Amino acid sequence: MLDRSTIATLEGIASYGCVFLELRPGTKTPTRSWDFFEEMHYQRGQSRLDLVDRWLRKGSGVGYLPRRHLAAIDCDDMLTVQRVVQFSQQHGIKFPQVKTPSKGRHFLFELPPGIDYSRLKHHVCHPEEHGCAVPWDFKLGPRTMLVAPGTVRFDATGSLIGRYVASPWTAPPVLDPRDLAPGLEIYRDLTPFVRDQRPKRDRVMAAMTYLRLHAPVCRGKGARKILWEVAVHLVSYYDLDPHLVLHLMTTDKGGHVAWNNRCLDEHGTPFPWDPSELLEVIQGVQDDPPPFGIAEHRRLAEREFHQWCLSTFVTILNLMPRESADRTIATRDLYRFFVGFSGTDPRSIVLDEFGAEIHKAIVSGRLTTLIPYRTASARGFKGADLESLYYACDLYEGRADALPDWILEACDF
Repeated sequence: MLDRSTIATLEGIASYGCVFLELRPGTKTPTRSWDFFEEMHYQRGQSRLDLVDRWLRKGSGVGYLPRRHLAAIDCDDMLTVQRVVQFSQQHGIKFPQVKTPSKGRHFLFELPPGIDYSRLKHHVCHPEEHGCAVPWDFKLGPRTMLVAPGTVRFDATGSLIGRYVASPWTAPPVLDPRDLAPGLEIYRDLTPFVRDQRPKRDRVMAAMTYLRLHAPVCRGKGARKILWEVAVHLVSYYDLDPHLVLHLMTTDKGGHVAWNNRCLDEHGTPFPWDPSELLEVIQGVQDDPPPFGIAEHRRLAEREFHQWCLSTFVTILNLMPRESADRTIATRDLYRFFVGFSGTDPRSIVLDEFGAEIHKAIVSGRLTTLIPYRTASARGFKGADLESLYYACDLYEGRADALPDWILEACDF
């Protein structure tokens, strides 16, 4: 039976529209994916306190995903707890508090309106790496999970431990986390990248293949960098929730040894990561752009630019008046003309490939203007051809005066 203070705190958390999740007994692992519980939440349109009571009664744990600017400071030791308490006393504010099994606490607060919530990091682990002296652990965004009060488990000695309300529920204070940790970087890296857009089942299968065949394995030096590389690829590129990624990285399946169980120390001895440390890193990379996704974004951008150049060039060719077959213009010369006309960087496109595409368009009859192909060495423009180019450019964008000098010289015009 839940006490009144726990019920009040759960109701307070629910008032922010938080998404509740059922956790496997004695763990922080959800029984289903985050997506499943989010979908169930949005179908009802409100936090499912009825399910929270049912889950706790049958011995499961309960987690929640923060919403509506609700955030938390996760303190794992008494030093950081005392620092937050001292800060609250100095500023005359009161945090709703939840005790954790490690004798730490969760301090709940609300982010101020001036913070760009859409750009916030979801989870900031070990901020001392970002120049902060005290190891605060901030849970800021909607893709980070906290364990709710009322969740209990048995420790190694058989004693019942859990998360209990440390202070009566009160409206969380409005707080900028940088007031607690000056210099803390709370915003995500906005370098553009692409995610895998396939259905989730396909993404999970691809992630399993990546871990089995392609993911680098930690081998002594540089282990944390390798772990970051693997974790960010799984979480950010494949767009999988952290607890599923933890399961994929630590579970042997189908006769294949799990990625984590293949990690070695500098002496070549098996040295798997501790699951709690692994989960912390996995949660911490949710806001990092994956290198593969960045490279894919650049490749797609270059491809779109290539296609735009080809489409625009074909349009210009179609605007040229029809000429007789004895008035010819070399395809590559036309390409060079277009590069100069449009101001594009010729180094960004492979000339031979672009020339081949133009030639293919011409010989396949996709152009209304008949321009027989000639080799790149065959210059010899005629006045009528040059006038046609001027005319086509003028129709296209009114930029006929942009004709490059090399064409004027080549044509003696």
